[in-house]
Amino acid sequence: AQSFRDVISQRLIPKVGGGRVAVLEVLKTSDRTRDYILKGEGEGKSLVDAMNMASTDGMMTFDAEIERIFRAGLISRENAIAYATNPTNLEIHLTLE
Repeated sequence: AQSFRDVISQRLIPKVGGGRVAVLEVLKTSDRTRDYILKGEGEGKSLVDAMNMASTDGMMTFDAEIERIFRAGLISRENAIAYATNPTNLEIHLTLE
């Protein structure tokens, strides 16, 4: 927990019309993320929750970025769901709006 700085992960998702689009997930070091790593995750205390709450600090989750590029028309709904970390939650988000 004390040694990590930032973790960036990437998924390449097929685009509508061909090609692929890179979707990034960014986890940055903070007191909160270090605490979750040291003490473990619990109800309402997960790294994904920390990333969602710190989006203004540059953190982002796969699912939030997948939703963003789906709404921009770059990927199909089927691929959005297929590449999501939590397909059920993403499907609910896509249905709500």
